[in-house]
Amino acid sequence: MTARSRHWRWPRLSTLPLAAEIAILLAVKLALLFVLARLFFAEPEATHMRMDPARVEQRLLAPRPIQIFWR
Repeated sequence: MTARSRHWRWPRLSTLPLAAEIAILLAVKLALLFVLARLFFAEPEATHMRMDPARVEQRLLAPRPIQIFWR
């Protein structure tokens, strides 16, 4: 027995080529992400709480005063 043949490897779960396994797993992950995005982020829960986008932009991009905390 050579040194290479004694090397332990993870067992393969299928007989598909590695590229096909990766592609299938990526497709499943993308599908799960899509479902989660549709379930949790598709519509706002409180539709009466809408804000003007310009007001939000002004609040987020406005310069803030520097706060120095002295001890």
